[in-house]
Amino acid sequence: MSTLPVDILPFTVLLPADGETIDVIDHTTNLRIGLMSTTSCAELSEDWNVPGVYVLLKRPRANGTYFCYVGRTGSLMKRLADHAESRHFYRALLVRRESHNSLHSTQVNWLEGDLYEMFRFARFARLENKQVPREDSVPDYELPVLARLRDPVKRVLALVGHDVTVGPKPVNMADPSETTLLDLVLGGQLHPGCPLRPADEGPGLDAVEAEITDDGRIAWGGRTWNYPSQAARAVLTELSQDSTDVSGWRFWAVPTKHDGLVPLATFRDRYVRGDIQSEVNDAVEPAAS
Repeated sequence: MSTLPVDILPFTVLLPADGETIDVIDHTTNLRIGLMSTTSCAELSEDWNVPGVYVLLKRPRANGTYFCYVGRTGSLMKRLADHAESRHFYRALLVRRESHNSLHSTQVNWLEGDLYEMFRFARFARLENKQVPREDSVPDYELPVLARLRDPVKRVLALVGHDVTVGPKPVNMADPSETTLLDLVLGGQLHPGCPLRPADEGPGLDAVEAEITDDGRIAWGGRTWNYPSQAARAVLTELSQDSTDVSGWRFWAVPTKHDGLVPLATFRDRYVRGDIQSEVNDAVEPAAS
């Protein structure tokens, strides 16, 4: 009997007569992945009354980009029933253990955060989560097992046209507000470790210096923020200054060799326009450690 190539992952796929819900079972990880339209979420069986993680998906655009939301719940059946009437998402992907030995709450929290990070770095995905899920209390010996759960989810997503390949976001996005700092890092516009300083003068601002992390966050004062405006508000609050309506893209600037401080908004606008000429070579390199 011939053997499968090492990059092939065998699944058991259950196709119901109505074609509404598809169950994919990965026996190597003991994982069951349910794929269905959001209107079918109200008809989930009692088998799905277990803890798990879910992904809500919007239809891909012409350029391949799509919006998604990652969540966790103690009961997939009950939580997804709330989304049955949603007109924002057209498809749901559910992840649970195949056996009666369900994922416990810490594992569910970790998997939610792992899938969030997968979409965060994915070239075509746009997350709609308002909060960043994190779970740091999983024992080290469980991590190798949990890390294997991402691969079958990636393959099922690719099967239905939702690419999660890592890479810079497409530059032909209609709305600049959808661009993230991570896009600029992955796209080579800015360097991880690149320093950031306030673009304008003000009391105490001349002593403020942050930096861009390798995963597209802003680090300052021993903390990290996912969005430039969050970091800007933290600085202004620390300095007892008004942070109302502050735009982090204009608050933060990159010190360059020839043009002084260049606001992050300038890099974002060039990225959105598809301007290949960036100031990445003009920006101040991170200091050697």
